[in-house]
Amino acid sequence: MAGTGDEGNPQLEGAQRLLLDAITVQLQGMMRENNEELYGRIEQVENQMNNNEDDHNGDRRRQDRRRRKGHEDEHREEKIEGVKIQIPSFKGKSDPEAYLEWEMKIEQLFACHNYTKEKKLKVAAMEFTDYALIWWNQLQKERARYGDPLVNTWEEMKRLMRRRFVPSHFHRDLYNKLQRLTQSSNSVDEYHKEMEVALIRANISEEQEATMARFLHGLNSDIRDVVESQNYVKLEELVHQAIKVEQKLKRKGT
Repeated sequence: MAGTGDEGNPQLEGAQRLLLDAITVQLQGMMRENNEELYGRIEQVENQMNNNEDDHNGDRRRQDRRRRKGHEDEHREEKIEGVKIQIPSFKGKSDPEAYLEWEMKIEQLFACHNYTKEKKLKVAAMEFTDYALIWWNQLQKERARYGDPLVNTWEEMKRLMRRRFVPSHFHRDLYNKLQRLTQSSNSVDEYHKEMEVALIRANISEEQEATMARFLHGLNSDIRDVVESQNYVKLEELVHQAIKVEQKLKRKGT
């Protein structure tokens, strides 16, 4: 009598194969998804690494540019430093205008060099001669003797030098001279420049309208009478108008 088990049943074997195939297909699908996810992660990591490298390269390029710019700035500074400039000497004579002119030249020199406040003082003191040298050395010695701090900046030196070599009445005299200043026998250009220098030396800061009135008042009457009837807004325009009138009058005179 034949057995009653499932062995050799073709239907069962077919069902098992179908189940096995289904499991295989499912496993393959899961592997593909896992592989795609893995590849995606790998791609993200590679992109991040590339971005980091680009950022690093960008930073390096920016650093190189800053470094080159720094070298260029240093090179330009070296060019300025390499310019041979004659430092004017100062003898310490009792001439306020001579001192103010020397101070202006020194300031122009310092504008070309990146000196510290201390070095500015040393550069200026190196050019003292005659009385100026004696006065400066004595001033520093007295400070040291009485325990006062030594003068160590250009600004402090300049303040003391102005107090010593520019008397208090100098600016008052300049102001009085400015009030009396007229063109007289000077040309219009010479008169304007003399007035401009006097304003600067007297440390007078005024509105442009006041300066134009001052200039106009000091012009010779034959020039002033013509200029007053013309239009001008700025001091430069007034000066140019006066020069044109002066030239026209000279041509008529010849």
